[in-house]
Amino acid sequence: METPFTIEQFFEVFREYNTAVLPAQFVFIGLGILGIVLIHKQKNYRSYFITGFLGFLWFWIGFIYHLGFFTSINKAAYGFGILFILQGLFFVREMLRNTLEFHLQKNTQTYLGYFFILFGLIIYPLIGYLLGAEFSTTISIGLPCPTTILMFGFFMLTTANFPGIF
Repeated sequence: METPFTIEQFFEVFREYNTAVLPAQFVFIGLGILGIVLIHKQKNYRSYFITGFLGFLWFWIGFIYHLGFFTSINKAAYGFGILFILQGLFFVREMLRNTLEFHLQKNTQTYLGYFFILFGLIIYPLIGYLLGAEFSTTISIGLPCPTTILMFGFFMLTTANFPGIF
């Protein structure tokens, strides 16, 4: 299957995005680390914060990355943007319902969850950078792949079943 854009165009989108939104990437990493710290606190607001943070990231990717940048090389990004925005709405709904609860447990699932969170926040962009990517083309949190990995990591730290659609 052939993509509607070249590799050069793909990385140029990252360059334009990273340049335009800097220092948002560092703010997102800080907020992700804050989410990890809050899991260790015995406060009720941690679930609101983490769910709200994940929702914000999905809105960000939908509006800023897909609709603002990726549509310049791929018109399918309009559809991706809408889907990411819808997912952001689902997170907002779950935040208001307070149905996702994040807790620290000592089990394999928790350790794997932490690995995914750290992979999305730090390891994913670091691998790209170590493989020769310039800082301006590094794929970091706030972009689809590392954000999805981070989300799965936080999901592995939930203690309840995932909520249904209704």
